[in-house]
Amino acid sequence: IFFRSRASGQVGQGQIEIIFEVRREEFLTGSIEVGSTYVPGTYLDVIFDDKRTPTVNDMIDLGFQISLAPGAVDQQGSFIVGLEDFEGYHIWRGIRPDGADLTVIGELSKEEAFIGQNTGGNFVDSLYFHVIVPELRSSGVWFSPFGAVECLGTRIGLSLQSDELFWFDCNAFNGFTYYYAVTTFDRDYGVTSGRQGLVKFDNCTVVQDSVIIVDGRPRRVFVPYECSDELRALTMEVDTQADPAQIYVVPNPYRTGTSRLTTENYHNFPDDVVRFVNVPSGASMKVYTMSGDLVWEFEHPGPKGNVIWDTKNRGGVLITSGVYIFRVELENGDSMFGRFVVIR
Repeated sequence: IFFRSRASGQVGQGQIEIIFEVRREEFLTGSIEVGSTYVPGTYLDVIFDDKRTPTVNDMIDLGFQISLAPGAVDQQGSFIVGLEDFEGYHIWRGIRPDGADLTVIGELSKEEAFIGQNTGGNFVDSLYFHVIVPELRSSGVWFSPFGAVECLGTRIGLSLQSDELFWFDCNAFNGFTYYYAVTTFDRDYGVTSGRQGLVKFDNCTVVQDSVIIVDGRPRRVFVPYECSDELRALTMEVDTQADPAQIYVVPNPYRTGTSRLTTENYHNFPDDVVRFVNVPSGASMKVYTMSGDLVWEFEHPGPKGNVIWDTKNRGGVLITSGVYIFRVELENGDSMFGRFVVIR
């Protein structure tokens, strides 16, 4: 996009208008005001007027935005910005509800050069499956030519729609709650060289957190995700299991109190509960103190394998710090014991 100023002045002062056009596509034009009504650093939409239809106000939004820093603007001064319209998708994951700790865990590329490669880590680019493997859009099972694909093994059956892609998070843990987001990204484009750059620009980003001093002690300050309304919360959960040896408690130890003053969501459980995971359907569950007093009991109906407990005793009072024993009895008579720690 070719930008040119119609007058000299300072960004954020006076009356300055910057006109723009798509280079070598002069019929797509527009303008933005960056005078006294403009706050330097604010992003403005770059909307184009299609001059091929002079009798119709045909405005085109290609998804571009621009911001200008404070400084001088020369009359007829010009600059060129080049971005690709769409390069691919990023998959983000975090544990904070506001998305302040999101990190990219996967990448799906648009370019043919990347299809089928490990652009998102060890996992083969999912666009390969979208483009190359039509069997995934039926009830059939596809056998991977790569051998085992991360946690999926060699047989994959999905039944996707024609416009659906997929991504499997092979590093999520049962019983934990995660927040996910999907963004589109572009790569910067060297206008003079006509080559792709290395920097990726997402349509939503996470500003790096910083450290401030409170009462003489450092504390991390998190900045929310720009598109936090688009976050999807998913609690990892499995179906009921038959083997009682697979039952365990998360988080363990369960912490409250001062730990949350230094690290929010200390154990990835902002809802103040513990979870028993991999619990068989129909199991009878009991929690005891170390001295043998019954604290809590529950009959698990299934069909999911996780049981949530708010750490309150049978009288509705939060249990105190200490070591607790839990016992799970199965319908077939098998049973198992375990223990967990509460620190308040």
